[in-house]
Amino acid sequence: MNMQSLKRELYQKCMDFVTEKIDTIQSAIKSAQDSSSTDKKSSMGDKYETSQAMMHLEIENQSFQLVEANKLLKTLEMVQPEEAKYRVELGALVTTKTAKYYISVSAGKIVVNNETFFAVSLSSPIGKVLLGAVKGDKIPFQNQTIEIQKID
Repeated sequence: MNMQSLKRELYQKCMDFVTEKIDTIQSAIKSAQDSSSTDKKSSMGDKYETSQAMMHLEIENQSFQLVEANKLLKTLEMVQPEEAKYRVELGALVTTKTAKYYISVSAGKIVVNNETFFAVSLSSPIGKVLLGAVKGDKIPFQNQTIEIQKID
């Protein structure tokens, strides 16, 4: 698999991660809304109002998570997987002696062709220290030194 294909695959896996997250949150919101609207007010008014308040809090919480997930989607939409990179920035594939990082969104471990990559955001601890680095840079991180061997 050539580098462009690899980066497209990593990009797609990150996109799948984010869209699945958005779908899950939207389903949870709909479920909470449906549950709230099907609750019938009983003679036990306090129980009904407590249930309604809890549903409202759940919808607020899920709505906040949806906003955050949509921010991830916007970040991914700025990535250009076809573009070659020469320094660590959004969309870069960074190879070190110990790991390979795809700078995009925090989607965790991704395996492509039996090779492990870590999708990390620029706001993650590792993303912050790698930002702007170039091939050959040695960067201190968590009592270790990360040497950048390659950037694509």
